[in-house]
Amino acid sequence: MSSNTPKTGAVATPARDQRYQPHTQKITTFLWFDNNAEEAANFYVSVFKNSRILKSVLYGDVGPGPKGAIMIIDFELDGAASRRPDGEGGAAILLGHSA
Repeated sequence: MSSNTPKTGAVATPARDQRYQPHTQKITTFLWFDNNAEEAANFYVSVFKNSRILKSVLYGDVGPGPKGAIMIIDFELDGAASRRPDGEGGAAILLGHSA
């Protein structure tokens, strides 16, 4: 190669900014609800900023819970996602038989 040939394969290194820093989770949840998941989730999202209910999964015509009752509720607490079962029926679905 002559000295006039451009070098290839050089990779620009991005500046170290927030995108490359490790994310520290502010809240770690270990919550279990006993047939009051909706009430509890509404309470928690009212306490923490940047929190919201994402989705509720309800029992249908069949299942261990009554039709229309919450089986699983998904919510965020200060931006950290959480999925929680409501009562023992939700646990069976979420954890399976191995738990």
